[in-house]
Amino acid sequence: MRFESQTKTASGQLTTSTQRARSIEFHARSDNDQSVVVGESDVSATNGRELPPGESVSFNFDEGSEPLNTFYAYMGKATDKLDWTAILRD
Repeated sequence: MRFESQTKTASGQLTTSTQRARSIEFHARSDNDQSVVVGESDVSATNGRELPPGESVSFNFDEGSEPLNTFYAYMGKATDKLDWTAILRD
């Protein structure tokens, strides 16, 4: 099993990696001032999965069905952070 883990510090694409994920977990840091929103390229303050500070969400996919470069984040405040970890296809 392989995984990739990073911290996102600005709105936009999580990574340009085309590695395919079996699952991915997003965690909004508890010291964030605002919610972070995760989704696809059209993510915005009102479009995507909202994560208030300290909350996490996980998504499981069919075997290697989602490339990492599919995911984006929107952060309302430049100092907020989003941690993410993906289990990758072998």
